[in-house]
Formats: sequence, C-alpha cells, structure tokens
Amino acid sequence: MLNTRIATLKAAAGNDVTLYMEMAIRFVQDDIRYMGIEMGPYSHQPHTPEKVLAQRFGDCKDKSLLLCTLLRANGIAADMAYANTDEGPVLNTYLPSPDNFNHAIVHASLQGKNYWIDPTISYQRGKLQTLATPDYGQSLIVNDTTTGLTAMNTRPAGDINIHEEITISDKNTESATLKVTSDYTHYFADDIRGEYAVNSVKEEEDNFLSFYKKIYGDVVQQDSLITIDSMDKDHFRSVEHYIIHKPWRTDSADLDKRVFNFRAKVFLDGLTMIDDEERKEPVALRFPYRMHYVATFNMHETPPQEEQEFDIKNAYYHLHFKPVATAGKITLYYDYETFSDHVPEAYVRQYIKDINRITDVCYLNTEQSLNPGGNTLADSRSGYFLLNFTAAAVLLFCLGLFGWLAFNYFHRYHLPVREDDTYAWNLGGMLLLLGIGLFLSFFFQLDAVFRLPVFNYLDVVKYTGNKNWQNGSITEMMMLGQLAVHVFFFVYSILLAFLLYYRREIFPVTAIVYFVACTVFSILEVWLASGTRALGGEESSLRLAISVLGACIWIPYLYFSRRVRETFVLPHPSREMKRHGF
Repeated sequence: MLNTRIATLKAAAGNDVTLYMEMAIRFVQDDIRYMGIEMGPYSHQPHTPEKVLAQRFGDCKDKSLLLCTLLRANGIAADMAYANTDEGPVLNTYLPSPDNFNHAIVHASLQGKNYWIDPTISYQRGKLQTLATPDYGQSLIVNDTTTGLTAMNTRPAGDINIHEEITISDKNTESATLKVTSDYTHYFADDIRGEYAVNSVKEEEDNFLSFYKKIYGDVVQQDSLITIDSMDKDHFRSVEHYIIHKPWRTDSADLDKRVFNFRAKVFLDGLTMIDDEERKEPVALRFPYRMHYVATFNMHETPPQEEQEFDIKNAYYHLHFKPVATAGKITLYYDYETFSDHVPEAYVRQYIKDINRITDVCYLNTEQSLNPGGNTLADSRSGYFLLNFTAAAVLLFCLGLFGWLAFNYFHRYHLPVREDDTYAWNLGGMLLLLGIGLFLSFFFQLDAVFRLPVFNYLDVVKYTGNKNWQNGSITEMMMLGQLAVHVFFFVYSILLAFLLYYRREIFPVTAIVYFVACTVFSILEVWLASGTRALGGEESSLRLAISVLGACIWIPYLYFSRRVRETFVLPHPSREMKRHGF
C-alpha cells in the first residue's frame, strides 16, 4: 500500500520534485487524521508508515515518519525533528532529557533550501516557498549527524486584510448597509480555511451576524456569505452583506442630536489589552501577526475630521492610523504588526500608552442635529415625560423600608416618663401652628419627591451621558440617592404628624432631629446641585431656605417651651396600660 501511494504521487507530479513534495505534504496533512493512541511503547515510538497509511490516522510522530518516508522515496532529504511548542525558544537552557519535547515535525532539504514542515496542520495550500510553519524556537533533528539543537527561524508569511464599508443615509428612517470583505493570505489563510472545514457556512454566518449585532444593534443579513478560496495563491476571501436598521441613535447627552457609533472591533480583537502600569512581567503578543483594517463611510455629508495620522514603530510592534476624508466619504486606515511574541517588562508602560492611543481612534461617533435652526432640548422636548422604572422601583422599596422603620419607632421607642405625669396639656398655642406646618410639610415633601429629575428617563439619559458632568453611573447613583433621602423625609413627616397627634413623649426630640437633618441635607443638596443640574437647581435652593427658616423657629421653641414639656408627656398606649396594672 505504501509503495502504491508513492507511485501514485510520482505519477501525478511527473518530474517536478517540488510538486511531488507539495502533494506528499498535503496528503499526510489532510488525508491522515491527526489522532493518536499512545499506549505502551508507542507513547514514544512511532507506528510503522505502512500501519499509519492503512489506518489513516496517527499522532505527530506517526505522521512525521510517514511524510519522511514519502519524501525520501523520491530522493528528498527528510528527517524527523523533535520540538517543544511551549518552551522551544528557551529549550537550549534545559539539561538534556526526553521530556523536553512534546511535538514531532519534519525537517527537509530540497534544491539547497531547508524546510520545516508540521504534518499535523491541515488545509495548508499555496507554494512550497510560502509554506507556513509555526516557529517553535529550537528543534532536535533526528539523524546521525546531529550534535545539538537547531534554530528554526521560521517566519510564516501572510496577513489579514479587513475592509468594512458602511453606506449610511442622513435620514433617520432609512437603514444603512454594511459590506465586509475579509482577505487572508498564507499562514492566516490556512487558519481560516481550517475553521471553515470544521464549521458549516451557516454556523459562520450566524457567528458573524452575532458579532455585528453586538456593535450596531438591529442588524440582519442581506445576502448569503460568499467565500472564495484561491488555493494556488494560498488566499482566502469572504464577503458579507448586512443591513443596519435604525443606525442613527438619539444622543443620550443631547436629545436634539443623533449619533452613529462606529467601533473598530475587528481590529481591537487582535490587540493584547492591559491597563496595569505596575505589571512586573512581560506582555504576550500574537506572533506572527499582521493586520490591515480599513473602514469606509459613504455619507451624504462628510463629517468633520478631528483625528490625525500617527505612526508608532519599535522593536516589538508597529501601530499606524490614518484618516482620509473626501467628498461624501471618510476612510480610516489601521495597521498592526508584531515583531516579537512579547513586550518586555521594561517597555510595558510605553506599550499601554501606545495601545490607549490606538484604542481612542477605534471608538468614533458621527453626529447630526435634529434641529438645524438651533432649538434647544428644552424647546423641543418641553413637557415630554417618560417614566424611569428604576426610580419607581427605588421609590416603592424606600416607602416600604422607611414605613416599616417608622412603624417600629412609633410603637417601640420611648423615653422615661415621670410617675406624676397624670395629665397632659391639650394641643394649643404655637403647637397648632407647628401642626399646620407639619401638615403642609407632608405635601411639601411629597411635591419635592415627584419634582426630582430622576423620574423622567429622558432627563436621566441627558444628565448621565453628558461628558461635561460627572461620570454617568456616579451621577445616576447620586440621583437615586437623592430620591431615597427625600422619601425618607416624606415618611418622617408622616411619623411626626402621628407623634404630634398622640402627644407622645418622643415628639420633641424627634422633631428637633428632623429639622436639623433637613437643614444639613438641604445644604449638601444645594452644594451638589451647583455642579450638575441632575439634582435640581432652584428647587434645591428653595428647600434650603424653607428648612433653615423652619429650624430657626421651631428648634428653640421645642427646646425651651413649657407648653411643649407639659403637652408631650404621654407614652405609647401599651406602656400606659402596663403602668396602671392592665
């Protein structure tokens, strides 16, 4: 069977030894399954080429020995070589040991040129001269002349070229189209070809569609995925077509604007992202890796060009960005290439700085105004309300929590009562005015709660999305916190009304704490509101004035008035019954 296969390859190649070598490599890579049953002596010893050919599967050493046999049969010098896929670059620092190796490949020589071949790689195409083999660092060639390790020095050729072309109308009702053309050559073409061999075209279509939905939202496939595999050139191309529905989105910071958000995510996925400037170890890079990414926007009007071209190149990587604007079109060019498999520790800070710079131009927005005449948000959206359900949920939760706390405070908290307190004065005098004030305070606090901007979702997205204010999430938390405090004072005012009505002994101290707390919170609220309108403006100042006025009048009265001391002497009814023996 082995001789038959050799004869078949020779007949197909004729006198072309190079073609014979290419055909032998493809046969072993594609037709012999990469699978090993490594038991007993065959954990280290390869099976015979005849057996591997008959069973049509083998591990790395089985496939390597079979390929060597096929090549030698036509006069091509070929030997097995042991490699380490993880520690190959530093293998020469280890003491000799059979455990130093975890992989077997082939070293061949033809017409004065040396080739490293990995028979376990599938779907490699192209010419022998561009055969892409990973650089495992150093290998041990297995022959009777070898005296040490041999540096592989392989640099697989190839690159990735991605072109995303977006055609977008200036009308909000019209959809945009997205065409993605992906070109892979040599080493990268082999990888993508293997991926398509494992997955169906439908699976690849679903994966790509899901990828762009995460970026642009409502995306549908416009046409079937097109794949073109030019095997002789080792070039693989795929073409995708999508429709982006509602590409323009309302700007969260200004509802008079529409925004189209562009993300160069395909390019970003090739970068190694880190942010720890105190990192004490190297940063691993994809190597070899070379990507050219182009994004083209066909628009009715050319957006203003703010970013500038820059080029960063050192011993470890190359980053390049170039924007080009023409009438009705803007094109962004991105390039990334690695020259090493890592960035050393000493260069980590600079690497982070460079990565942040290229990342900044991978997130770009195009804006359009909904009101060319200059109308403001308040003019165009006056009176428009959209309920913020998060605020509604916080309101209900706080009402329940603070209501429960007030109920327990009313029934369980008490102060010592004199035994001779058998009579309490009726409510009268200034206490009637205080009662009216507390009654009005109930409505005042209720009005304050529902006047908060946090209940209007449009206000929330406006304030939390504006870069001139605080971080959006912090601003939103402050707005919800403001709501919780106002609900607290609303429930507090109800509690005071009940304590006043029942002339409870705890009313004076509870009321004094209320007036002090209202004043302190109002001062804090005005201070915070000065930095952002998200917490209110004039309303906060008005509440502060009322709180200060109320505190100045009622705190001294509650503390010094005899009527207060003689009126609020009654304990909770349950304690009064116990005191009289019931």
